[in-house]
Formats: sequence, C-alpha cells, structure tokens
Amino acid sequence: MPVIQQLLQPQDLFVNWCCTLPLQLFYCYLLQRLCPPRSKRLYWGVTLALTVGYTVVRPLMPQGARIACGLCDSIAVPLLLLGGRMAQRLLVVSCMYLALMGGELVVSLIWISVTGLPTFDNAAAFTHAPLFSFMTLVDCAILAVAGVPVGRFTARIFPSAGPPARIGVNASSLLFFLALFPVVQGAFLLLLMYIASIHANGSLFHMAVCGTLVAGMGLMDVLLFRQIWKYREAFLAEQGARLLEQQIEGYLAEAEAVQDQLSALARFRHDLRNNVAVVNRLCEAGRLDEAGEYLQELKRGAAEL
Repeated sequence: MPVIQQLLQPQDLFVNWCCTLPLQLFYCYLLQRLCPPRSKRLYWGVTLALTVGYTVVRPLMPQGARIACGLCDSIAVPLLLLGGRMAQRLLVVSCMYLALMGGELVVSLIWISVTGLPTFDNAAAFTHAPLFSFMTLVDCAILAVAGVPVGRFTARIFPSAGPPARIGVNASSLLFFLALFPVVQGAFLLLLMYIASIHANGSLFHMAVCGTLVAGMGLMDVLLFRQIWKYREAFLAEQGARLLEQQIEGYLAEAEAVQDQLSALARFRHDLRNNVAVVNRLCEAGRLDEAGEYLQELKRGAAEL
C-alpha cells in the first residue's frame, strides 16, 4: 500500500504526467519528423511503452536509474529506430538532445530567478504549478525552434531523394565522426547541470556560468556545421568537375573517331575514279578475273569505312 500511495502522490502525478511526459513525447515527435523512422508503428510502440512505463515507476527509481532511463529513451531508442544513415541519425538526435538540455538549463534559470529557490523538487513544482507549466511550454518552444535549423541543415546534407553514396564514402565517414561532437557536448552539459544543481547547490551564479558554457558550445556547433557545409560543397564541386572532365574526354574521343572515319571516307571517294578506270581497263583487256579480285578488294575497303 505505501508503494501505491507513493505512485499516486499529487506532486508526482503533476510533474511526471502533466509536464515531463508531454515534453518527452514532443521531443520524440520532433525526432521522427526530422528523421522519419523506417516503421512509425514500431517507433511509437517502443517509445510509448518505454516512456509511459518509465513515467509510472519513476517515483520509485533512484536518481542514477532515472538518468540512465532518460538517456535510453532520448538517445539510444531513436538511434536504433529512426531511418536514414547512422551519421544522419547521430546528427539529428545529438543536436536535438543538446537543445533539450539547453532548454532544461533555461527553465532552471527561470525557476531560480522567479522563486529564489536554489533547487526544485516535485513538491516545490506542485506548489508553483503555473510557473512549472510555463517552464514546460518554454522547453517545448526551445525544442521546436531548434528543430527548424536542424531539419534544414539535415535535409541539405542528407537529401532524401539522393542516392545513399551521394556525398562519398570519405565525406560520409567525416560526417559520422563530426556528428558525435554534439553527443559529447550533451553529456558534458548534463554533467554541468548535475554539478550546478547538486554540488553547487544550484546557485544563480553557477547556473549563469553553465549558461555561458552552453552558449559557447552552441557557437562551436554553428562553426562546426558551417565547416561541414563548406566541406560538402567543395566535395560535390570536385566530384562534379571530375564527372564533367570524364564526359568531355569521352566526347573528344568520339569526335576524333568520327573525324578519322570522315578522313578515310574522303580518301576513298578521291580514289574512286582511279579505281573505276582501272576496272574498265582490265575489262577491256579481257582480264575479268583480275577485275573481279580488284572489285573484291574495293568492297572490303568500303566495308571497313
């Protein structure tokens, strides 16, 4: 009975079911919009089962287990079930997870600034229910805004209508490793938030420092993606130039072959009168066999043209 009472605490029901669950489902929805899964039924079946099950038992789980389940639901499952190449999935999931962590930091700053409390728990969130609901909406808005540039960038780097190897093996491998960079940033940001909320007692100063570091990481991402785009454009330009050069070489070879045939035909037409005169003289002299052999040689020469 105490377990049932713990699961049905009003503050836990409000935070887990009214705020955390909708935010996580919205995050999963944005992921499947940015990188459509191979099977939407399988994706949403697994996502709903894990998310709802995790929400039910969350009040009974220790902090470490909550973090592990959150990482599994936010990173591991989308990487396994989303469509596209692994580099594309890594890029989308890592960038959106970084946006999710950045949103958590922003709403934490809002909480500290408005309430003056260094940390918050479910009881405090339930006491300030309107503020906590507004914070959830802000987090969703940050995710939605971040999804726009991530979607455009991903669509340009990985066009859905293009062949799988459009940007080449080397370029795809480079994108795969560069896509891991935001994942490392997300883990680092999660560590910063843990330090700020637990060890530093969630002071406004330390949260501001974390915010500055997050802004710096965002700037690094912008510069990184800019370099990725430049590299892709240069690679495609070089690939197109090579293809054009091969086509020109083929056209020149064909033109040279046609020119040789025209030259041979011109020589054949020039010698045609002399050949006719020779045949006439052989026929007048009664040397018909030689005339026939001569005509056969002329026939073979014409066939070669």
